Amino acid sequence: MVNVDGLDCMHVVLVVEGKSAEIVDWGYPSVNELLEAWDNVEFENLKEFE
Repeated sequence: MVNVDGLDCMHVVLVVEGKSAEIVDWGYPSVNELLEAWDNVEFENLKEFE
């Protein structure tokens, strides 16, 4: 169960390397808020959220 600002979803920054993955940041109620916070990073799967 997730609760972020009263919402039941949360967007995270997940770093995948080989066969492992690690959540490096979490708690964003929207993709846009995540992208604003991480504006200096290029995301490989960004087109999935457009």
